[in-house]
Amino acid sequence: MSFSQLRRQMASDLDKIHSIQDYKRVYLSSNVIRSINYLNKKFVEHLFQDLISKELDINIRAYLRESDLYKLANDFALECIEPAFYKSNIYGSRIKEWTNSALKCFDIF
Repeated sequence: MSFSQLRRQMASDLDKIHSIQDYKRVYLSSNVIRSINYLNKKFVEHLFQDLISKELDINIRAYLRESDLYKLANDFALECIEPAFYKSNIYGSRIKEWTNSALKCFDIF
């Protein structure tokens, strides 16, 4: 494939992406997407279990009571999980983004 063809293809692909979240979802590996889908929207629980390296003995959804707070924490947890599914996957430029999202998730508690 020539450089011009490759450039046109990349420009066309980028035109289809309207947000950073769309970009991440398009270019995430299929293993990460499969793992995220397997969590069944329990991202906060996965993040906590990964950080403490054991099963949770509390019900986070019940602890937060208000569904809006749980949803907000879950959204921030997803932002942590997308770039680094496990804490051992965090490195380099991912650290700042992951830390900011994790802090926002934990601030809710």
